[in-house]
Parts: sequence; C-alpha cells; structure tokens
Amino acid sequence: GVVTGKPENFGGIAGRIEATGLGVYYCTREIMENEFVMNTAGFSSQNIGFQGKRFAVQGFGQVGYHSAKYIQDNGGIIVAVCDRTGGVLRQDG
Repeated sequence: GVVTGKPENFGGIAGRIEATGLGVYYCTREIMENEFVMNTAGFSSQNIGFQGKRFAVQGFGQVGYHSAKYIQDNGGIIVAVCDRTGGVLRQDG
C-alpha cells in the first residue's frame, strides 16, 4: 500500500509530518488490542498489545519513522528497518 499526504503549503494540515505515522500506529494498536484477532493469529489472551513484541519497518521516511517511534514508545521492539537503499537488523532491538 501507499501512504501519502500534502504539505501545509499545499493545503495540508499542521502536524502532518507525524500524522500518518501516528495513524499507522493507531490502526496497528486496534488490531493488536483485539482479543479475537490476536487469538486467531496465535497469541494468548494474556499476550495482546505491543509490549515485548518485535517489529520490522519497511520504509523509513516520515511515515515509517513515526510509526516505529510510537510503536517503540508503547512497548514494541523495533528489530529491523529498511528503505530503498538498504536495511538494518538488530535482533535485540
């Protein structure tokens, strides 16, 4: 999928830099806090949410950076990031 938006000088809104990444975080949070979805994915009811889960982020521009930041700020562990020029993997986050 593609995530994009307009800068303020072209009619976009203030807070735009982090807004889409925050939206990705919110959507991911809703999925990961849904007990039915997480149970279907093989997680126990006691193991829902971000805490201690490992994430890889594909694309590390404004959206990827802010998505990773909010996920990490809420207990997720970012183990890999990549963009069109390469990537970094660190198993322990």
